Amino acid sequence: GGLNEKAVSLVPQLFTNLRSNKTRVRMAAMQAVQAELKHVPAAVERIVRRILKPLDRKDANKPLVLLSRGELLRKVLDSQGLDRGMGITAVSVMENTMPLLEHRDGKVRDEGVKIVGRLHALAGKRPLKEFLKVLPKGMKDLLEQTFAKNNTNNPQQQQKTVNNHRRSDSKNMNNSGSMPRSPAAGSNAGRGGGGNARSGGLNRPEEGPLDESADVTEEGYCQFCDFHDPAYKDENKMDYHYFSECPMLTCCQHCEEVVDIAWFTNHLLQECTEKDNYTQCETCALAIPTKELAAHQRSKKCQPAPAPDKGNRCPLCFENIPPWDAGWKKHLLDDKCPANPRTNGTNKRPDQGKETRK
Repeated sequence: GGLNEKAVSLVPQLFTNLRSNKTRVRMAAMQAVQAELKHVPAAVERIVRRILKPLDRKDANKPLVLLSRGELLRKVLDSQGLDRGMGITAVSVMENTMPLLEHRDGKVRDEGVKIVGRLHALAGKRPLKEFLKVLPKGMKDLLEQTFAKNNTNNPQQQQKTVNNHRRSDSKNMNNSGSMPRSPAAGSNAGRGGGGNARSGGLNRPEEGPLDESADVTEEGYCQFCDFHDPAYKDENKMDYHYFSECPMLTCCQHCEEVVDIAWFTNHLLQECTEKDNYTQCETCALAIPTKELAAHQRSKKCQPAPAPDKGNRCPLCFENIPPWDAGWKKHLLDDKCPANPRTNGTNKRPDQGKETRK
């Protein structure tokens, strides 16, 4: 009918909005695309073509774009399974996932791990082998852990290969669901001091590549710090939590955006209104004011960034912390980073990039 035609016609604009730096615009577009995948069959093929279409060169390395496409690709695998008629094959999925697995930002790679975990549950390991060969050993080991957990949690899934109909039972799977929340092994890879930041940070990929204990859309639930209060079903109250309370987020003193601390570095380098005044230190990988870079590199605070599987580097206190997203939660929620204004009692915005903080 007319409504379906209108929904289909909106697909190009929705994909444009997915590239927006404005959190609300991006989230609204993501929700709309997911709704069309679920309720507008006529739009599915067009959405799939968009997801599998090679990115423009200017977008090919942008974390926000890759994360949005990655999450949608997982939704497509959930709703459609592998469908050769639509071009959803193990090869096409892996070709679109390799840029995520090889990206320098840990959040992006974490999304790639989830996609491959889902794909393995559908197609097994055989069609993935050629792609796995070229990955670094650390990433291959991580994916092997994911495959092993797939086999343990859902041994029957190993037998499923290509199917040409919609998967109606995908929501019952325990293999890298839409927004799992268990401790992860994969989210830190390549962060080097905070990984990629997203303005607003309200669509942060979760920690674990597999477990599916909660849905990010659950009302009154903070997808960052796991805070839950039914009273916060009110959108204004949850916004207040994001913008003032959540220990996993911080407010950029330059552009006023609320940013996931784990992604703060790339916010300063790529998204912030002051991004031209920041440079990424080649040693510690943090974002440093360009005018202070030389002095920073001579200081004791400038230490080599830990390997992805060894730790993260906090962009607030400049200390090394445990690896993966579990490390961020331990540092920011349990240990309470001494430079985090939301937990150290100062209520001041972080003095970004300044190595003099204690």
